[in-house]
Amino acid sequence: MPATRVQPSSGPPAALDLLLTLDAEHAAIVRLPSSQLDPFATLHGVRILVGTGPDGAEIAGVLRADLDNEPSDLIDAPSLGPISLDAIDPAAPAFITLPLPRPRKLNRLTPLWISIQVSRGTVFWPVTVPAAADQLINPIRRGLPAGPFHPLPSLLVAPHGLGAVIRVVGEPAPDVPIQPLEAWLPGTNRKAFSPSPEGRPVSLPAEPLISGASAISSDPPQLQLQLRANTPGTFSFRDVRIVRG
Repeated sequence: MPATRVQPSSGPPAALDLLLTLDAEHAAIVRLPSSQLDPFATLHGVRILVGTGPDGAEIAGVLRADLDNEPSDLIDAPSLGPISLDAIDPAAPAFITLPLPRPRKLNRLTPLWISIQVSRGTVFWPVTVPAAADQLINPIRRGLPAGPFHPLPSLLVAPHGLGAVIRVVGEPAPDVPIQPLEAWLPGTNRKAFSPSPEGRPVSLPAEPLISGASAISSDPPQLQLQLRANTPGTFSFRDVRIVRG
């Protein structure tokens, strides 16, 4: 089981009709707030959702310090990547990982900025449109690879700004464990747990209790077991039993 975790494990929702174009003359920079980084002891990389031009691209990331919610000096650390990408259809973008060559220790309550730079080809990066101002987790700016970076123009369809579709990859802090898997039934609380190669029993109590009507998801009725993985890997389940009161 990998020690690394990915947060958020799903999302944020991408607006595939709003694409930020990056090339050798246009870079982007994204703020990673301390609330997103503090669950991790070390940073291993980031995952971003991208498409490319027909000839693929080469992409990398560079870390910058934060000063009063603004991007500041370059951090003396290796870059994330670079990695070479084959062609990815912008209409069907894929998540890619920009890894650090070695884990970087993180300090609590210390946000970072990451600049995404393209040295070859063109990258199309879908943005996310928050429904409210407090949902803008990763504000995104655009500029020259060395800066300065400027906020994106206001759009009627995005009154609260535009954010980056980005996920953090790291190893959790010992006092903030992030279990590899979460499972839940519709309308109930989630259960976080760690699987094992030999298998382990997991009980999902229906809290709050669910009625047959609230559990129905189709015709004929079916009870949905929903799962979320916070780490890379392949997981299997068997011998599922339903206990009815």
